[in-house]
Amino acid sequence: MLTEDLAAFALGLRLADVPAPQVQRATRLVADGLACALGARGEPLAQRLAAHARRQSAPTAASATLLVGGGRATPALAALANGTALRILDANDLYLPSPGGRDGGHFSDALAALLGAAEIAQASGADLLAAVIAAYELQALVADAADWRGHGWHPVTPLVWALPASLARLHHRPLAEAVAATSLAGTTGQALQSWLRPDVSVTALKSVAPGLCGQRAVEAVELAAEGVTAPPDALEVMLRQLGSAPEVAPADRLGRAWTLDRHIVKRYPAQYLLQGAAEAALALHAQGVRADQVDAVTVYGHAGVCGGVHGAPHAYAPASHADADHSTPFVVALALLRGRLTPADYADAPWAAPEVRALMARVRLVETPERQRAYVEQRLIGCEVVVRLRDGSERAVAIAQPRGHPDAPLADTELVAKLDDLLAGALGPAGGERLLAACAALPAAPTLAPLLALVSEATAPPS
Repeated sequence: MLTEDLAAFALGLRLADVPAPQVQRATRLVADGLACALGARGEPLAQRLAAHARRQSAPTAASATLLVGGGRATPALAALANGTALRILDANDLYLPSPGGRDGGHFSDALAALLGAAEIAQASGADLLAAVIAAYELQALVADAADWRGHGWHPVTPLVWALPASLARLHHRPLAEAVAATSLAGTTGQALQSWLRPDVSVTALKSVAPGLCGQRAVEAVELAAEGVTAPPDALEVMLRQLGSAPEVAPADRLGRAWTLDRHIVKRYPAQYLLQGAAEAALALHAQGVRADQVDAVTVYGHAGVCGGVHGAPHAYAPASHADADHSTPFVVALALLRGRLTPADYADAPWAAPEVRALMARVRLVETPERQRAYVEQRLIGCEVVVRLRDGSERAVAIAQPRGHPDAPLADTELVAKLDDLLAGALGPAGGERLLAACAALPAAPTLAPLLALVSEATAPPS
């Protein structure tokens, strides 16, 4: 039975069974996800969710560290608050199936709940990494099994099916409970695709949904431990409802065909399909192009960068951070204006600044058959940005795959630069290196104490 096979894989996975390159990738993904959460410490929504978690948590209950503002909360509320923080900047990784595959999801969304569970269970670094790897592999299997988005479900949905078994692993729960928790969470916690549409602005639900899924998964494991049962074949039932037989999710691939090398580690805090546009605009700025010289900007690309929510009318008039990081015109305009695109560049609502609005109005999005065909057939997600200067000359930069894509992975120096952008000095001038080193040390770490100490240092208020 599929649900049981998934749970058995998560419960039985040992880090020693995972090839060394996959373990190394996992440590980098953990560092990236933690930095994304810590980088949200100045975001009002993340602060409100953390405050909510602190208020609602009983002081005597088992508790986990909050990544925004410090303090502790129950595991479920910590998963909600930390999951929101991890997702809010839209800087965390994303699964990119092979050409012809289904939509991926942000599999590091699982990290928030797993870190809390590992802390409470006093797990080792190897235990945490094994649970993280299991959660990534299970999400990939579920994501590949059905056309979730095509049936109206957001790609965060595989998280709620995959996470309970990895949580049960950290808490040393039996197989029957892991299966029940999977069915409890998956049956009741799926994410309807309601918030990424061209006809509406992007709301806070985009950021909160992964945290809500994590909260539901944590609660499902707790309920299963109390004897609450659920049908053992809920995932199979769901796949049939979506027109996919359970056999399209071959559980025997688990532990054989690893997927950790199929994630984009985004260099810039923007939706993944906009990474090429940001990179091209920054390259133009590095070549000497300045916004006051620009008469017009044209982005030639596929439907993912030139259409949908990224090119909708509200993308030319963002009303929030969530709108802005999904707006091709905004990302291109800000990169050309500032020569950088970091979380700090979203401070003080730059999308409302007159100079940003003026340049956005000069950005034209053109979907081309060639780029669309390459996107569909080869999964090339880049684009070309062409600027026409006021003197009549043109400059152009074309990107096939942006940096961070599996075809163009970030070097350690590039990843550290991203981590530094996210941490913004919270761990000192070498913060990115310190965080990456702490995560690289997890396979041999007998406890999580060094990593949690680093997290506490990053969340401490400035002296």
